[in-house]
Amino acid sequence: MIKPFYILPIGTAAGLIWIAFQYPFAFDDAFISYRITENLIAFGRPYFNFQDSVNTSTSLIYPFWNSIWALLFKENWTEKIPIINAVLLGFSFWMLTNRISQWFPKSSNLFIGIGAASMIPIWLDFRNILYGNSGLETCLYMAILSVVAIPGPKMAIRYSIFSWWLILIRPEGPLAGVARLISAWVLSPTKSGWRTSLFWAFGAFLVWFISGLLLFENVVPQSIVAKSFHHIDRLMEIKKGLSYLLFVNNPIELGLFLAGFILVPDLRKASLGPILWLILYLLFYSTIAAWWPWYVPPMFLVFAFLTGISSIGLLEYLFKKINKPTFRLLTYGLCIGLVSAAIWHNSRQTLENLKEASVAFKQRKEASETIGKFITKTFSTEKTILIEPVGLIGWYSPLHHFLDYPGLTNEKMSSFLEKKKRKIPHRLTDSKTDSSILHHFEPDVLVLWREEKVEFDKLMEFQLFYLEREKLPYFPGDQRMDSVWIYEKLFFQPLY
Repeated sequence: MIKPFYILPIGTAAGLIWIAFQYPFAFDDAFISYRITENLIAFGRPYFNFQDSVNTSTSLIYPFWNSIWALLFKENWTEKIPIINAVLLGFSFWMLTNRISQWFPKSSNLFIGIGAASMIPIWLDFRNILYGNSGLETCLYMAILSVVAIPGPKMAIRYSIFSWWLILIRPEGPLAGVARLISAWVLSPTKSGWRTSLFWAFGAFLVWFISGLLLFENVVPQSIVAKSFHHIDRLMEIKKGLSYLLFVNNPIELGLFLAGFILVPDLRKASLGPILWLILYLLFYSTIAAWWPWYVPPMFLVFAFLTGISSIGLLEYLFKKINKPTFRLLTYGLCIGLVSAAIWHNSRQTLENLKEASVAFKQRKEASETIGKFITKTFSTEKTILIEPVGLIGWYSPLHHFLDYPGLTNEKMSSFLEKKKRKIPHRLTDSKTDSSILHHFEPDVLVLWREEKVEFDKLMEFQLFYLEREKLPYFPGDQRMDSVWIYEKLFFQPLY
């Protein structure tokens, strides 16, 4: 029999699926992964440019996960990904509700329901839905994270062994294993548990390493290699990480957690592992990597869990202190009022942002299809095409060879940029970099945005040896990307 409080996560999941139907959205990088899946099925090789053995996918298993849906749904499989991700998000929320109910087995269904309801505003935050359901591996990561990294009351070290396998979804995945291992040892230290957990940690790393070599011919994903050469404002990334400690601008939920942590000692046991993971995760992306939008949603998982257990813990604490019917009624009314207001506010803001993002995505997708068809019709597959970013346009030109900047899909590009004396910019707008790329690679075709064209116009090589073939509209709402200029190198070789 389904417990009454499970109506909330089930209803939330239904709402997420409806949103995915109405407002589909995907980041450009998602189509890099989609193209890898297509090449995996068509040619048996998990590469972006199917003839190049480059480990493009940050997630080892995500292209294979997508291949299930590609084989099942055929031509329109990418349109089903938002629905599948919505189901994964709904499952994650169900698991959180399951976990908080485990921590309070003697609590009433009403209390558990209030705890589950208190998580909904965080779950409906547009950053969780928009950045989570963006076509990348984020939702799959969150679903597995909700199972292996959000603890139940049994905190034995042996349960931490499953957390290490998150490395198959994302390279920083083992941070969950570290957090579970430390928290379990603090709460129940056993040497045998340490040895078992570390044995499985070694096994997970070994499988990841060997699988990378066998499937991709190299272990470290090319996306990580390319991004490591970016010029990154480290201070800005650290500031972002510190700001995320504030529950991503959800002050009421943060206040609930802090109050519960101080007043209810039992909550510290439940929150130790998630807090350790959160700290490690924040440190990793603030000081080593960088905060791309799709790395933010997994934190909402922890924020929601901490909010849920804090809500129930505080209710039990207060009702033990003040056992008066009037106080209880006022408390119930306050809880229902605050949660309802937060859900209403977050859902409205989320829908507005999703509508805007969905319209923008539709425009970019249609424009990319037009550009892709032009490339396919105009240029032979032997031509090398320089572009940034490569996802959507590359998806609609499946047989062409792309030389993307800064080398997310191309090892030759990233290796060339690695040798430069200074860190490269994220965008292809630095004239020195542009000039050196033209000298070194002599690309046959250039696909340029407005600001890139402005920089290229300063180059003598560009003026002499490249001919404009087409100008196509792209995304009117973005001054940088309102149009695309396509140039082709003249038949004779530049005399450098």
